[in-house]
Amino acid sequence: MARHEYFIFVINSDPRVGVIEKLDDAFDDYWMLNEGMALGDKYPPKLELTLSKKDGDMVTDFIDNIHKVVLVSEKARAILEQAGLGPEQVEFLPFTLKDRKRKKVPEPYFIANALQSFDCFDWDRSEYNLYPTKRKVVSTSLSKLYVHEDKVPKDALFFRLGELKNRILIRSDLLEKLKAADCTGISVAAMGETLP
Repeated sequence: MARHEYFIFVINSDPRVGVIEKLDDAFDDYWMLNEGMALGDKYPPKLELTLSKKDGDMVTDFIDNIHKVVLVSEKARAILEQAGLGPEQVEFLPFTLKDRKRKKVPEPYFIANALQSFDCFDWDRSEYNLYPTKRKVVSTSLSKLYVHEDKVPKDALFFRLGELKNRILIRSDLLEKLKAADCTGISVAAMGETLP
């Protein structure tokens, strides 16, 4: 059986798409979302996130943001859950989305906090810089990514890169399900593609 391909979530280049810029101002423990740590009771009971006035006004199923966090509509969340992503793989954290005019979007939205991470970084083929530390740590300036597919568990659909946990990957078959359901706003890069 052929192995699946993996794609990495990236910023959407469509200028019409709405973007959230101030996720880090919304709650104190925001940094945990870049580590794949479950937030549990640290998550605020009523979180509101607003589209930036500087960017597009299109409200999509995947909301763009500058923090590399995956933000999804109820429609997209349902597809992820139907594909088998349970509470061990992803924590869905609800929030209220507001458009650029500060008006609430009626549909529920969620932070899809990927909880699993796998060390599968291809050090030889990827293009990156290292932090100047004693141990090998990839900096945020990752320009091309390749993974060792044989190091990814066969059932992993949506997970973090173990060596750079703020980067979330999605398996090709799950990506196709989302696209087939006409989920909007999805922006991913293939392995070896130049990352924005």
